[in-house]
Order: sequence, then structure tokens, then C-alpha cells
Amino acid sequence: MYTTTDELKRRFAPAFLVSVADDNGDGVPDTPVLEQAISDAAALINLELGRRYEVPFSAPVPLMISQLACVLAARNLARRSPGTAGSLYRGDFADAEHLLARLAEGVVVLAGRGPKPQAIAALRDAEERVFAREDLHGF
Repeated sequence: MYTTTDELKRRFAPAFLVSVADDNGDGVPDTPVLEQAISDAAALINLELGRRYEVPFSAPVPLMISQLACVLAARNLARRSPGTAGSLYRGDFADAEHLLARLAEGVVVLAGRGPKPQAIAALRDAEERVFAREDLHGF
């Protein structure tokens, strides 16, 4: 995982986290709910960036990835609660999704992380053609 529950609690308002992650009604965000949102964010990052980078990212995880994971986890939490939950952060959620797409396309690159090595196609000599233009008269 690329972020932590503590990082979510530092970056997002307590009232927001309680509104989207307090399933048992005790006034405290439930840790398993936060961890699931973080895990889902990491899975999305790996899916999107796996075509371009070696994933999962190893330590030290690029700061941009940690920040993206935190915002995407909060977005995942906001989606659990219909209505106004997360409306304050809607712009942040959209920015994170846009940045993730740009990273996946290669428009933006991670500093210090090169792209995943591309597979090299094997070349071989072809055998003589079975069908050639000269052999197909009358068809």
C-alpha cells in the first residue's frame, strides 16, 4: 500500500472521515474501512501504471504516488456515502484522477523512475512463402 490510515487522518477533515467511514456509529472512522479504501486505491494505481512502470512500487515509494493514493482512498470513501460527503474535496479527487491518467499515458513521468522495460520481439528468418502471387493464377 502506498499510504496509511494516519496519512488519511492528517490530510482530511475528521468530520469527513467520520461521515464516510464510521460504520458502527461510534464517532470514529473504522480502521478496516479506511484500510480497504487504501487497498483499493493502490490496486487502481497498479492497474493504471502497470503498463508503464514496474508495480507495485518499492520503497521508497515516490511522494507523488503516496499523495495520489491518499486522495484516491478518500475518493473511494466518499463514494460509499451518497450525497454531499466529499463535496469539499471533489476538485482534489478530479485532479488526482487526471494526474493518474496523465502518468499512465506518459505525459507526466515520475522523477527517478524509468519506464518499465519493453519486451523485445524476437526476429527470425521466415521460411519460403507457401502461397505466392505467381502460384495463385486462376483463383
